[in-house]
Amino acid sequence: MAEMGSSGADSDSDRVQKALAGYQAAINLWTYQGEQWWGRFNVMLFANSIVLAAVTLVLTSRGKDTAWMPLLPGLSVALSAGGLALCLLWLMLIKREIVYADYYLWSARELEHKHLRDIVITVSRGGDLADGNCVDIATGDGKHMTLSMAGLAHFRARSVAVAVVYLFLGLYAIILLLALGALLCTVCGCLRG
Repeated sequence: MAEMGSSGADSDSDRVQKALAGYQAAINLWTYQGEQWWGRFNVMLFANSIVLAAVTLVLTSRGKDTAWMPLLPGLSVALSAGGLALCLLWLMLIKREIVYADYYLWSARELEHKHLRDIVITVSRGGDLADGNCVDIATGDGKHMTLSMAGLAHFRARSVAVAVVYLFLGLYAIILLLALGALLCTVCGCLRG
């Protein structure tokens, strides 16, 4: 009978060890994915900045007498259309990153809830904190610290990232409309002359 009890205890211990290993893997993947997310965001921000700078350069070159002058309206249209396409790709990447981040986050929370409730609750409490709730943390010296993001619960990094993309989309749309107007004027002027 004692053997069965020890076997049951071992299986509980094994279950907790496996849950901890899965939890650690989920946390590592979540952290890695977060690093990848911001790396991709920075690359897309840089790429869009270059395209926007190129469009601005083309638009400000209009008053100068150059051999390239007839090509400038078409180039403005092409660059702004390319910028719009780049932003749409950026939005798809952000959506994909959000899904992966949520998957790893909720996987870690699920493991905490099902198997580690008495051992680890870091991610679950982090969710409470992000939602604007107060979280108490034992500081180790018998004291407790209360943290809160009251008033900041709706201010999320992913929302700001999406807003940046929409800002670029709006700029490209305005520039595209202006560039199409200029292209039309150039074409109509060429037809008249």
